[in-house]
Amino acid sequence: IIRELIEFKPEEQGTNISEALRYLNNVVKKRCIAFLISDFMDQDYEDSLKLANKKHDMVALRIYDERETEMPNVGMAQFTDPETGEVRWVNTSSRKIRKGYREAALNREMRADNALRRAGIDMAAIATNESYIKPLRNLFSKRS
Repeated sequence: IIRELIEFKPEEQGTNISEALRYLNNVVKKRCIAFLISDFMDQDYEDSLKLANKKHDMVALRIYDERETEMPNVGMAQFTDPETGEVRWVNTSSRKIRKGYREAALNREMRADNALRRAGIDMAAIATNESYIKPLRNLFSKRS
């Protein structure tokens, strides 16, 4: 399974959590524990979460990077959206732009956390620059 995950080459760019959960529900017929590992930078997946959690025991691992919430002040910088391929130049010296970036990121995190909570799915947030041991230990002790 790990080799398959590492060698997997997606046919399309972009995140579609709803499609992944629909696939899970169609392929796995017996109730199972399913881990959804994502940054949850997607939209309109709450109904799919609820449906998948009714059929399976869903556990979410939200992976995040601090740079997704804090834009450094480095002047003009080129950004590429990894999902759409869109390239854009941004003046990171602008406080207004950095504040808007932070607010958008915090809103996105809040929407994901709220969607998981409303769906009744246990979740752990794991930072890319920290050990995953503590968040996972807390998650599993909460579930036991």
